[in-house]
Amino acid sequence: MKTKTASFYQIYNRCLFWFCGMKWFQSLLLSKKLAAISLFYSQHKPAMNENEFIQRFLFNNSGDLRDWILYSGSPAQIMNHIHLEREKDLLELIGQKQGVILLNFHTGLSQAIHMALKTMGIAKYSYSIKNNPGKKKDQSKADHMNDYTSQIIWAAETLMNGGLVSISGDGKKGGSKSVVVPFLGRWQEFRTGFAELALATNTVVIPISACLQPDGTVKIQFHPPLEKDNGYQAKETQIKDLITKFSGFMAQQWIESPATIKYNRLLNYLKQPLIQGTTPDVLVMQNPDQLSPSKFGIFNGPLTQFRRLKKAFIQRKTH
Repeated sequence: MKTKTASFYQIYNRCLFWFCGMKWFQSLLLSKKLAAISLFYSQHKPAMNENEFIQRFLFNNSGDLRDWILYSGSPAQIMNHIHLEREKDLLELIGQKQGVILLNFHTGLSQAIHMALKTMGIAKYSYSIKNNPGKKKDQSKADHMNDYTSQIIWAAETLMNGGLVSISGDGKKGGSKSVVVPFLGRWQEFRTGFAELALATNTVVIPISACLQPDGTVKIQFHPPLEKDNGYQAKETQIKDLITKFSGFMAQQWIESPATIKYNRLLNYLKQPLIQGTTPDVLVMQNPDQLSPSKFGIFNGPLTQFRRLKKAFIQRKTH
């Protein structure tokens, strides 16, 4: 049974990957996503072949049914499709009771990361910060901020006790301040939460990337820690320096691994102001609204409901 499940998942992904490389399929169902990634490629000219770059991006952004198939298996079956790199470095730090901030960015593969940490035995003493801790309809702004503050307190205690805290460094919501730094030729806003937490608790910041392969395997890589200033600079300067380093890491991942780029994040990026002199003005998107998240408005409601059901299902399987 295990072999059949794995084979079906791999065959499905290879077929989907093939379709995502077909011009007629791209034009029929993925035209808006194609327009966005083509614009991005024309701006930055990555080393990867253009057709392959676009194919990998479209493949990563066509995964609702794929996720359902993957997370319907047992933990052992799911881990058959997750490949870890440099995880020993992370385990060594955890074994030394060294607090670690695991810094990821939105790739649509957060559940695979959580499952990997759980299998490694780390999830039992880790904490994940939500950028938007679920403001209730009748909840005041003050109470909402108290929820966020409570998260930060729990996270700080986890780090001080040698645990691990997982944060998305490119989150757009939350209670922390934000700074604007260069990101791939545009000015991009990043929240300061992870940097403030890292400096306050003197913990190691390890960037992590998750990249989908053509057969559906999720490659999770733990990268070398971000270097922090020794404390000779002002706190605000240290925070901005750490965020700039994360911005550079994320930019490198986008250029080298298009399967790490989420469509909604790409749209947001294309709407940001250009840094003067770094990109030809002709490449400025004239009307970003033309690249709205769905080509077929009639499907918006059912698709949204499907994704909510899928998210709830996956959370039950991985937590």
